[in-house]
Amino acid sequence: MAIIKTQGDPRQPQQVTPFYISTEMRAHSGDLLVDIYNFVALIGAVVGVVLRIRWSSWLSLFASILGYLHRRPLTADPSKNNTTMSSVSFAVMGLVSTYAPMVAQFLRKEALLNGN
Repeated sequence: MAIIKTQGDPRQPQQVTPFYISTEMRAHSGDLLVDIYNFVALIGAVVGVVLRIRWSSWLSLFASILGYLHRRPLTADPSKNNTTMSSVSFAVMGLVSTYAPMVAQFLRKEALLNGN
């Protein structure tokens, strides 16, 4: 077997540079969270519309509001604003589609009671 001898620490402390986050990395650090919220809102809204699950529609509305609140106000990429607004509209559509039949049934009963 060959024996390898090392002579101390090969690193040179005078050439060590500390790590700093660049402005470009700092600018893109929060975009992933907004994308996750928008994705959860989209999935929740689709489940709420297709399966008529109310809590899923409320979850999608909550996630889309969080995505809207966590987005950057002046983004260079306008597609980020479009995904946030589409997730809000899908969440509202999910809530309307789950609660509209109940409201319509209530209004029909009120109309029958009033004799109209």
